[in-house]
Amino acid sequence: MSETPSNAVLLAKLEAMANIVNLNQTSSHDAHTQIILQTTKTNGRVTNLEKFKNIIIGALIFMNIVIIPVFTALIIKFIQK
Repeated sequence: MSETPSNAVLLAKLEAMANIVNLNQTSSHDAHTQIILQTTKTNGRVTNLEKFKNIIIGALIFMNIVIIPVFTALIIKFIQK
């Protein structure tokens, strides 16, 4: 016949399993905290790059609408004289 474990043995095994689960939760929480911190830093960098990109696009639009036609007209008038 097989022996059935005593309550003390079962309790010790359950406590060991509970400790393992608690350690896993702690390490998982620490990892998630690090991931959140890194994501926040990355989002800040991406936001700055997007702002810079929008400034460059705005400058190119301004050049194409205002500056290039004005200089083109001035060059044409200079050539025609």
